[in-house]
Amino acid sequence: MHFTTIAIIPFKKEMKKELTNDIKLHKNNLIDYLTKKIEKDFNFYNKNIEVEPYKEYLTEIEVSKIASQHKINRSNKDLLLEKIKDWDSDLSSGIDEKGYYIISNKNLAGNFDYWSAFDICLVDDVLQNKDFIIQALFMPDNKYIESEESFFSVDEDNQEAYIAWQDRVRRILKCYSPDSMLLFLDCHI
Repeated sequence: MHFTTIAIIPFKKEMKKELTNDIKLHKNNLIDYLTKKIEKDFNFYNKNIEVEPYKEYLTEIEVSKIASQHKINRSNKDLLLEKIKDWDSDLSSGIDEKGYYIISNKNLAGNFDYWSAFDICLVDDVLQNKDFIIQALFMPDNKYIESEESFFSVDEDNQEAYIAWQDRVRRILKCYSPDSMLLFLDCHI
């Protein structure tokens, strides 16, 4: 599933005229340059980035499901731990006072598994567009803000939430207008 994120990239006021011309004349070079500029920080939100190993505790429902699927008595902790490791970990599993866990190095901050930049414009260009579908914003301070719902299509069931999200995006973008560019990112989950 693909969704669009926009990265907000501020610039100095005196650069606006030059950047406007650059967008028209050198769009692909500018997209490549800005992609490299944000790549390290934006990749913090990539699900495929491995992080320091940590304990991820299983819920009682998950433990019961594993025991049931393998027809294991819950009192047989060794066999249950073996099946838990097979279930969801390349590392190891265990049990402590908090319960069963797996050792994981999955990026819990991850929101996508790959991305690429595909367009660029000034903030004002998006603000003048009445309808846009943007799922997330990557802010200049490296924060990732995403909509609470996925808007791959808008109908009467989610129209109110969609309008509220669009209004929030517009309010945020107005704070960066007219001195910012937007880099459009095609993200995949």
